[in-house]
Amino acid sequence: MDRLPRLGLAAMAAITPAVIGAMLFARTSDMRDMRLSIALLTGVLCGLAVMLVSRSVRWDAVLIAATLAVAGVVLGFLFDARWNADEAIANQIAAQLVVRNPELELNVARMQAQVIVSGMSTWEIVQGRLNWIGKLTPFMAILGAWFTVKSRLIGRLLRLRGESNQEV
Repeated sequence: MDRLPRLGLAAMAAITPAVIGAMLFARTSDMRDMRLSIALLTGVLCGLAVMLVSRSVRWDAVLIAATLAVAGVVLGFLFDARWNADEAIANQIAAQLVVRNPELELNVARMQAQVIVSGMSTWEIVQGRLNWIGKLTPFMAILGAWFTVKSRLIGRLLRLRGESNQEV
């Protein structure tokens, strides 16, 4: 059987765990210490989906799983920027405005901050919320996908063969 259709189906199957990981990533944004764990989980789930559908542990399966896991993490950042960030960034900007202008009232500063945030693009909000842990999350997703697909234990549990082109 040709491997290309299986890999295409595997990529389509890994979209679901990537989107689920992205939503979980965005919904737990207040727990920033969980982001690395969720990125790793997204990579593992994408790796499992690719392994189950493609029935392969080859490097092309690793690349598909890792690419979709990173896409899930990036999508999670974008969801977080749209779902959660407006209020948090507006509060930070309002606090900065009050510090710079002590005679400015907090309510007026919040209204000005809301106007500033409403004019920001999603990518600007994502960049504003990124810290060093956020920059490590794509690597954790890649690590989770690579480890899952290349794990001999999981391959044996699923009864997959190694680098050969033999069918299961």
